[in-house]
Amino acid sequence: MALAKVWVFAEAEGDKPATSTLELLTKAREIADTVEAVYVGPDVDTIAPALGEYGAAKVFALDPEGVLSGVAGAAALAPLIEANSPDLVLFAQTYDGRDALARLSVKLDRPVITNGTALSVDGDSVTVGNAIFGGNTLVDTKFAGEKPFRWNAETLRIMQTPEMQARLLNEGARFIPMSPEQFAAFVRSEIAKWAPVVRASGARVD
Repeated sequence: MALAKVWVFAEAEGDKPATSTLELLTKAREIADTVEAVYVGPDVDTIAPALGEYGAAKVFALDPEGVLSGVAGAAALAPLIEANSPDLVLFAQTYDGRDALARLSVKLDRPVITNGTALSVDGDSVTVGNAIFGGNTLVDTKFAGEKPFRWNAETLRIMQTPEMQARLLNEGARFIPMSPEQFAAFVRSEIAKWAPVVRASGARVD
């Protein structure tokens, strides 16, 4: 049983859709009855028809006009998702894709699974395959529920098993259990701590 509707956050390489975008559209066609795309960038009249050729029944488009694509994309996606209720949104692991999905996750209070290498659907359950520990271990993470709490609880259960604890110790790592709220607070504290350092260093993103 396929999902009813899957969206793809589309990106471009010059005057054509990025290869990663076309791959996501191809995968979306396999798991959804309806595939749509959200494109944030210039030359929509050129990009949109190519997205349609790969299965996008509709293309939502926005020209960011100098604003970072991730910032503009998250701002545009949040109300669109609330109004149209796609079952799943796919992003490529690019700079703009990661930026947009991170911001969007915070805006909508929805979970994100990154660096996926496989994707499968069973009814309305979505499972993403990930490689961890430098690719030495493969794990499956399942979306189950609208809020991240159930996903967070399952992650906590897995990470605290003796096998996973042993793997972490072998890598010199330590797992600290956190709720979504605690993790959000930790991220905010880290930003507050390191932002002055970054500003003082004069570092810039190219």
